Amino acid sequence: MASMDRSPRVARAPASSAIVRRGDGLATILRPEINVCVWRRALAPRLLEWLAQLGRGLVHDAACDVSAARPSVSDLFAGLPDGAEARAWAADVASLATRFAGVVGAPSLRASLATVVTDKCRKLHSDYKRVRLVCTYAGPGTEWLDDRDVDRDALRRQHPSIEAANARVVRRGARVHRTGAGDVLLLKGELHAGNEGRGAIHRSPPIELTGERRLVLTLDML
Repeated sequence: MASMDRSPRVARAPASSAIVRRGDGLATILRPEINVCVWRRALAPRLLEWLAQLGRGLVHDAACDVSAARPSVSDLFAGLPDGAEARAWAADVASLATRFAGVVGAPSLRASLATVVTDKCRKLHSDYKRVRLVCTYAGPGTEWLDDRDVDRDALRRQHPSIEAANARVVRRGARVHRTGAGDVLLLKGELHAGNEGRGAIHRSPPIELTGERRLVLTLDML
């Protein structure tokens, strides 16, 4: 007869992340136990194809007043050719700004739109922000971890390299998640009330050696 395993089983911590299928589900980030909320969405294939073909060198940063019925995001798109796809993209960014501001209760935001070709943020880390929105419109999406898959002690220690640090921060057998093109990622940071020492852990995927390009929008509370 096979012996019965009577060793104590360690209960797995509740998830700190939520995947939603509708924009109004982003309010889930306000739950105390939630650090990460991802809105899985599908943008029009034609728009995604156009975004994937945009050239390098786009780096725009601007304040965004969302108190108006339709916030202006024109400063983010200065210099881009006009056309149906460009207008659809601007409308999507304005919609995300309005929705995000409604969730976090912010009358104004700091918006950044940039093409990324480096490995600058490849180390797993948390942000000293309250809540940040990230949307990767083209290229590999942002990678993130559920809090129960993070070794916080390893996160605080010094390591010989970024690669070694990342390997130790991710618990054995844990899954590293990645957003898809157009997905909306909300990350609760260290400055959110009651969240010190528990900011959502994430990173930009390394792309320098692959020659890939990312097109990334970030929205932050002012």
